[in-house]
Amino acid sequence: MRKITLYILLLVVMNIDAKLIETTLWEDTYVNEVPINAEAVATLAAGDVLRIYVTVPEGGANFKIVYKCAPSWNETTIPSIDNQWPWVNGGETYYDLTLTAEDISALAGMNIYIYKGDNSTINKVSKIVDNPNIVEVCIGADGICTWSCDKKLNFAGSGIQAYYASAVKEGYVMLTETETTHDWQGYILTGAEGTYDIPVTESADYPSVNYLKQQAGPGTVTASTGRIFHYIFAKNGSGEIAFYKLVSDHTLGAHKAYLETETDITPEAGVKGVRFIFSDDVDGVVATDSKCMTDDAVYTLNGVRAKQPKKGLNIIGGRTVFIK
Repeated sequence: MRKITLYILLLVVMNIDAKLIETTLWEDTYVNEVPINAEAVATLAAGDVLRIYVTVPEGGANFKIVYKCAPSWNETTIPSIDNQWPWVNGGETYYDLTLTAEDISALAGMNIYIYKGDNSTINKVSKIVDNPNIVEVCIGADGICTWSCDKKLNFAGSGIQAYYASAVKEGYVMLTETETTHDWQGYILTGAEGTYDIPVTESADYPSVNYLKQQAGPGTVTASTGRIFHYIFAKNGSGEIAFYKLVSDHTLGAHKAYLETETDITPEAGVKGVRFIFSDDVDGVVATDSKCMTDDAVYTLNGVRAKQPKKGLNIIGGRTVFIK
């Protein structure tokens, strides 16, 4: 019987947050060992966490986690760290075993047994999995990013604003706000730097026109050709955030988006990036934004002149700048 390796993380007891779902596999106070039968083990999958809640005396105690099955009932320690049993500090706590694909293969048809330390109690054993109804979205220090996903999401009340690219014009992309995002579509997200838990929704508005294309998984965006033009959302050396035309293939990470047009919307000479505007009227904002480019004054995204930059996105000297 071959050995498997799992990784232990010692933690303090806390409530399961919205991103996780906990299913109890066993709950009682057992005298010597806690058995998790093969039927329950069969519900485990790679990436799941086996969570063991314990009450340990003040000095701490070792615990032993093994798997075995008939007819030999030979034991293999889970995990085997220098052949020592895991040590758990005193008090009410738990430790997590994160299962890999190799672990699941080794555990097929097995029973798991957990042996408690001296004067200790095992209170519960659970399976922890990601909540499929919550998606984690991260906004970086620039306060803006592209986004795509294989699920429909509802950003209402989240603190994040979502936009799709509803129109394009030489040098500009118009972004139209939406509270929900559709699966397999590209979007621009704005908000304060941080990590957000966004709920999955059953229905979402489908943009009739959207020049932002999804990249739900990592992959290659091909260079622009004479018929199809691709633009990557990036920040140049001067700090300007814009869309820049691809002249060679580019590897794009998961959950990102890129701009695709059938005409070259590269701006006039001297302006490197395709700027984005937030408005329901492309022509009106483009005219206003052109005015914004003539000096170093501060304007809102809708072209209204401001005394000083505000937190978030601003137009300063024709450049879109994020202020923390």
